[in-house]
Amino acid sequence: MFAKWLEEYQKLVNETRFVSQLGTFIVSLFAFLSCWHIFYAVSYNPDALNHNGNKILVSIIFHILVGVIFALRFSSLFFDSRKSFWIAQTFWVMSLLTLLGFFTVTRFMLYGSFFKPASEINFGMHHYPKIFLYADYSFEFFASLYLLISPIRQIITALFAFIKSK
Repeated sequence: MFAKWLEEYQKLVNETRFVSQLGTFIVSLFAFLSCWHIFYAVSYNPDALNHNGNKILVSIIFHILVGVIFALRFSSLFFDSRKSFWIAQTFWVMSLLTLLGFFTVTRFMLYGSFFKPASEINFGMHHYPKIFLYADYSFEFFASLYLLISPIRQIITALFAFIKSK
């Protein structure tokens, strides 16, 4: 019974692969763009590096880590074998854990609280547009959306696979 469910689950995941590809591509793209915005903001105001160098470095590292893991997940979704299915599922778990780590570390380290809004970020760039501060708002939006919707999609796919395998 489990083997039949797993087979149905793999079929359904392959049928809805485009949604996963789109989501991972968007998160990866905005992670790298947001990292570029941080570099650009720091080059525009190098004094910020003196005051908040560790926070900026942590933010850059997490943006790059999220971007790379999501790019790996994106590329693993283009193959259609049993092995690539498990690799993609492994990268899915890693991507969720990386996003949780990103939000936890940056929220507590940068904002002091997990629930503090990103609009309150400031490292001495009063004259610089707020969208280029620590995290690009587009990245945070799409990463939060992925963190919420992706597990829901996986659960729904697992339920439909269970129903079809009966």
